[in-house]
Amino acid sequence: MTTRKLEGKVIEGFGQWAVTTFGVECTEQSYFMDQADLAQRHHKHNDVNAFYSQVANKTWVNQEQFHAAYQFAIEHFNIDSGELKILSAFE
Repeated sequence: MTTRKLEGKVIEGFGQWAVTTFGVECTEQSYFMDQADLAQRHHKHNDVNAFYSQVANKTWVNQEQFHAAYQFAIEHFNIDSGELKILSAFE
């Protein structure tokens, strides 16, 4: 698979996903979420569910790698965890 140029500097890699200074980015496809959008969606339960569903329905997505990158980003960027029930499906 082709590697794409990322928007930010890589902080931690998770296979096809990376947490960068920009946010969470797919390393293969043009699919990303910047830090501000990540925080905003994370605090709105319905937005997080919609985003996870959208990602999960992509046939090319490695869900385990995405989940690991997402969880790392939430901790790294100090985003209040709140309640995120959708994550339990990936654990």
